[in-house]
Amino acid sequence: MWKHIVVLLWICGLAVVLSAPILDAGGDPITIGVLHFEGFAYAPMMRHSYAIALQEINAAGGINGRPLRLVFADDRGRPEAGQSAVRKLVHESGAVMLVGGYSSSNTLDMARMAEKLDTPLLICTAADDRISQRGLKNVYRLNPPAGEYSEGLEKFFRRQINPGSIGILFLRRLRATKQHSHTGDAVRSGSKRRYLADRHRQWEVQAAAGLGTGATLTGRG
Repeated sequence: MWKHIVVLLWICGLAVVLSAPILDAGGDPITIGVLHFEGFAYAPMMRHSYAIALQEINAAGGINGRPLRLVFADDRGRPEAGQSAVRKLVHESGAVMLVGGYSSSNTLDMARMAEKLDTPLLICTAADDRISQRGLKNVYRLNPPAGEYSEGLEKFFRRQINPGSIGILFLRRLRATKQHSHTGDAVRSGSKRRYLADRHRQWEVQAAAGLGTGATLTGRG
Protein backbone atom coordinates (compact mmCIF):
# COMPACT_ATOMS: atom_id res chain seq x y z
CA MET A 1 0.00 0.00 0.00
CA TRP A 2 2.70 2.50 0.93
CA LYS A 3 4.38 1.96 -2.41
CA HIS A 4 1.31 3.28 -4.18
CA ILE A 5 0.96 6.20 -1.81
CA VAL A 6 4.53 7.11 -2.74
CA VAL A 7 3.53 6.79 -6.40
CA LEU A 8 0.75 9.32 -5.98
CA LEU A 9 2.93 11.69 -4.01
CA TRP A 10 5.44 11.55 -6.86
CA ILE A 11 2.58 12.15 -9.27
CA CYS A 12 1.51 15.20 -7.28
CA GLY A 13 4.90 16.81 -7.73
CA LEU A 14 4.88 16.22 -11.47
CA ALA A 15 1.23 17.18 -11.79
CA VAL A 16 1.97 20.56 -10.23
CA VAL A 17 4.42 21.24 -13.04
CA LEU A 18 2.11 19.89 -15.72
CA SER A 19 -0.86 21.91 -14.49
CA ALA A 20 1.00 25.16 -13.80
CA PRO A 21 -0.22 26.97 -16.94
CA ILE A 22 -3.87 26.30 -16.03
CA LEU A 23 -3.96 26.93 -12.29
CA ASP A 24 -6.72 29.49 -12.75
CA ALA A 25 -9.13 26.85 -14.00
CA GLY A 26 -11.42 27.29 -10.99
CA GLY A 27 -10.49 24.18 -9.06
CA ASP A 28 -11.15 21.69 -11.87
CA PRO A 29 -9.77 18.21 -11.10
CA ILE A 30 -6.38 17.17 -12.41
CA THR A 31 -6.80 13.86 -14.21
CA ILE A 32 -4.24 11.07 -13.82
CA GLY A 33 -4.69 7.98 -15.98
CA VAL A 34 -4.03 4.58 -14.41
CA LEU A 35 -3.03 1.71 -16.71
CA HIS A 36 -4.62 -1.08 -14.72
CA PHE A 37 -4.52 -4.78 -15.64
CA GLU A 38 -7.74 -6.22 -14.13
CA GLY A 39 -6.49 -9.78 -14.62
CA PHE A 40 -3.31 -9.13 -12.64
CA ALA A 41 -3.01 -11.13 -9.42
CA TYR A 42 -2.62 -8.04 -7.24
CA ALA A 43 -5.01 -5.78 -9.17
CA PRO A 44 -7.60 -5.43 -6.35
CA MET A 45 -4.91 -4.55 -3.80
CA MET A 46 -3.35 -1.99 -6.12
CA ARG A 47 -6.68 -0.34 -6.93
CA HIS A 48 -7.48 -0.13 -3.21
CA SER A 49 -4.07 1.40 -2.50
CA TYR A 50 -4.63 4.08 -5.11
CA ALA A 51 -8.03 4.85 -3.59
CA ILE A 52 -6.56 5.30 -0.12
CA ALA A 53 -3.78 7.58 -1.38
CA LEU A 54 -6.22 9.59 -3.49
CA GLN A 55 -8.48 10.16 -0.49
CA GLU A 56 -5.58 11.34 1.67
CA ILE A 57 -4.20 13.71 -0.98
CA ASN A 58 -7.55 15.31 -1.75
CA ALA A 59 -8.41 15.59 1.95
CA ALA A 60 -5.20 17.58 2.36
CA GLY A 61 -6.26 20.09 -0.30
CA GLY A 62 -5.23 18.34 -3.49
CA ILE A 63 -2.68 20.10 -5.69
CA ASN A 64 -2.69 23.88 -5.36
CA GLY A 65 -6.33 23.68 -4.36
CA ARG A 66 -7.31 21.39 -7.21
CA PRO A 67 -8.47 17.82 -6.47
CA LEU A 68 -6.80 14.84 -8.07
CA ARG A 69 -8.93 12.49 -10.17
CA LEU A 70 -7.92 8.97 -11.17
CA VAL A 71 -9.30 7.32 -14.29
CA PHE A 72 -8.60 3.61 -14.80
CA ALA A 73 -8.28 1.75 -18.10
CA ASP A 74 -7.78 -2.02 -18.38
CA ASP A 75 -4.69 -2.78 -20.50
CA ARG A 76 -5.44 -6.54 -20.22
CA GLY A 77 -1.73 -7.31 -20.14
CA ARG A 78 -1.55 -7.27 -23.94
CA PRO A 79 0.20 -4.88 -26.36
CA GLU A 80 -2.79 -3.83 -28.51
CA ALA A 81 -5.11 -3.38 -25.53
CA GLY A 82 -2.39 -1.47 -23.69
CA GLN A 83 -1.84 0.97 -26.54
CA SER A 84 -5.58 1.47 -26.83
CA ALA A 85 -5.81 2.15 -23.08
CA VAL A 86 -3.10 4.83 -23.35
CA ARG A 87 -4.90 6.57 -26.21
CA LYS A 88 -8.24 6.40 -24.38
CA LEU A 89 -6.86 7.89 -21.17
CA VAL A 90 -5.09 10.73 -22.96
CA HIS A 91 -7.59 11.59 -25.69
CA GLU A 92 -10.93 10.75 -24.06
CA SER A 93 -10.25 11.20 -20.33
CA GLY A 94 -7.85 14.11 -20.63
CA ALA A 95 -5.14 12.57 -18.46
CA VAL A 96 -2.11 14.87 -18.03
CA MET A 97 0.06 11.89 -17.09
CA LEU A 98 -0.16 8.13 -16.73
CA VAL A 99 0.85 5.69 -14.02
CA GLY A 100 0.76 1.91 -13.78
CA GLY A 101 2.11 -0.75 -16.08
CA TYR A 102 1.86 -4.00 -14.13
CA SER A 103 2.82 -6.58 -16.77
CA SER A 104 6.15 -6.39 -18.56
CA SER A 105 4.59 -8.19 -21.53
CA ASN A 106 2.88 -5.01 -22.76
CA THR A 107 4.31 -2.09 -20.77
CA LEU A 108 7.05 -1.41 -23.31
CA ASP A 109 4.36 -0.98 -25.97
CA MET A 110 2.39 1.35 -23.70
CA ALA A 111 5.55 3.33 -22.98
CA ARG A 112 6.15 3.83 -26.70
CA MET A 113 2.56 5.02 -27.17
CA ALA A 114 2.87 7.44 -24.22
CA GLU A 115 6.06 8.77 -25.80
CA LYS A 116 4.27 9.22 -29.12
CA LEU A 117 1.50 11.18 -27.38
CA ASP A 118 4.09 13.20 -25.40
CA THR A 119 2.51 12.16 -22.09
CA PRO A 120 4.57 11.27 -18.97
CA LEU A 121 4.26 7.65 -17.83
CA LEU A 122 5.46 6.45 -14.42
CA ILE A 123 6.07 2.67 -14.34
CA CYS A 124 5.35 1.27 -10.89
CA THR A 125 5.49 -2.53 -11.29
CA ALA A 126 6.61 -3.83 -14.71
CA ALA A 127 10.25 -4.90 -14.42
CA ASP A 128 11.48 -5.49 -17.99
CA ASP A 129 14.82 -3.63 -18.23
CA ARG A 130 14.12 -2.62 -21.84
CA ILE A 131 11.30 -0.30 -20.80
CA SER A 132 13.71 2.28 -19.42
CA GLN A 133 16.57 1.55 -21.82
CA ARG A 134 15.00 2.98 -24.97
CA GLY A 135 15.75 6.64 -24.31
CA LEU A 136 12.05 7.56 -24.03
CA LYS A 137 11.99 11.03 -22.46
CA ASN A 138 8.44 10.69 -21.07
CA VAL A 139 8.99 7.34 -19.33
CA TYR A 140 9.97 7.08 -15.67
CA ARG A 141 10.46 4.09 -13.39
CA LEU A 142 9.65 3.80 -9.69
CA ASN A 143 10.57 0.14 -9.13
CA PRO A 144 13.96 -1.46 -9.81
CA PRO A 145 14.30 -3.33 -13.14
CA ALA A 146 14.47 -7.10 -13.24
CA GLY A 147 18.21 -7.03 -13.91
CA GLU A 148 18.70 -5.80 -10.34
CA TYR A 149 16.28 -8.22 -8.66
CA SER A 150 18.85 -10.72 -7.44
CA GLU A 151 21.58 -8.18 -6.59
CA GLY A 152 20.83 -8.03 -2.87
CA LEU A 153 20.78 -11.82 -2.52
CA GLU A 154 24.01 -12.08 -4.49
CA LYS A 155 25.72 -9.59 -2.18
CA PHE A 156 24.56 -11.56 0.85
CA PHE A 157 25.94 -14.81 -0.56
CA ARG A 158 29.26 -13.24 -1.51
CA ARG A 159 29.76 -11.54 1.86
CA GLN A 160 28.38 -14.17 4.21
CA ILE A 161 28.87 -17.49 2.41
CA ASN A 162 31.26 -16.86 -0.49
CA PRO A 163 30.13 -19.89 -2.52
CA GLY A 164 32.18 -21.26 -5.37
CA SER A 165 29.19 -20.97 -7.70
CA ILE A 166 25.55 -19.87 -7.69
CA GLY A 167 22.75 -21.45 -9.72
CA ILE A 168 19.81 -19.31 -10.90
CA LEU A 169 16.45 -20.77 -11.93
CA PHE A 170 14.45 -18.50 -14.24
CA LEU A 171 11.30 -18.72 -16.32
CA ARG A 172 11.61 -18.49 -20.10
CA ARG A 173 7.92 -18.56 -21.02
CA LEU A 174 4.81 -17.48 -19.14
CA ARG A 175 2.33 -20.34 -18.97
CA ALA A 176 -0.76 -18.11 -18.73
CA THR A 177 -0.05 -15.97 -21.80
CA LYS A 178 2.49 -18.22 -23.57
CA GLN A 179 4.70 -15.15 -23.96
CA HIS A 180 8.45 -15.01 -23.60
CA SER A 181 9.55 -13.97 -20.09
CA HIS A 182 11.94 -11.07 -20.57
CA THR A 183 11.97 -10.68 -16.79
CA GLY A 184 13.62 -14.08 -16.37
CA ASP A 185 16.18 -13.26 -19.05
CA ALA A 186 16.94 -9.93 -17.37
CA VAL A 187 17.53 -11.55 -13.97
CA ARG A 188 19.92 -14.04 -15.56
CA SER A 189 21.83 -11.46 -17.64
CA GLY A 190 22.03 -9.01 -14.70
CA SER A 191 23.49 -11.67 -12.44
CA LYS A 192 25.98 -12.74 -15.12
CA ARG A 193 27.05 -9.13 -15.72
CA ARG A 194 27.70 -8.53 -12.01
CA TYR A 195 29.56 -11.84 -11.70
CA LEU A 196 31.90 -10.98 -14.57
CA ALA A 197 32.46 -7.47 -13.20
CA ASP A 198 33.28 -8.82 -9.74
CA ARG A 199 35.62 -11.43 -11.20
CA HIS A 200 37.35 -8.71 -13.22
CA ARG A 201 37.84 -6.58 -10.10
CA GLN A 202 39.17 -9.59 -8.20
CA TRP A 203 41.74 -10.26 -10.91
CA GLU A 204 42.80 -6.62 -10.92
CA VAL A 205 43.37 -6.75 -7.15
CA GLN A 206 45.40 -9.93 -7.46
CA ALA A 207 47.54 -8.43 -10.22
CA ALA A 208 48.13 -5.27 -8.16
CA ALA A 209 49.27 -7.41 -5.24
CA GLY A 210 51.66 -9.36 -7.44
CA LEU A 211 49.49 -12.48 -7.25
CA GLY A 212 48.29 -12.56 -10.85
CA THR A 213 49.13 -15.72 -12.74
CA GLY A 214 48.29 -14.83 -16.31
CA ALA A 215 44.53 -14.55 -15.83
CA THR A 216 42.82 -13.12 -18.89
CA LEU A 217 39.41 -11.58 -19.62
CA THR A 218 38.60 -13.63 -22.70
CA GLY A 219 34.87 -14.06 -23.15
CA ARG A 220 34.04 -11.15 -20.88
CA GLY A 221 30.89 -9.15 -21.76
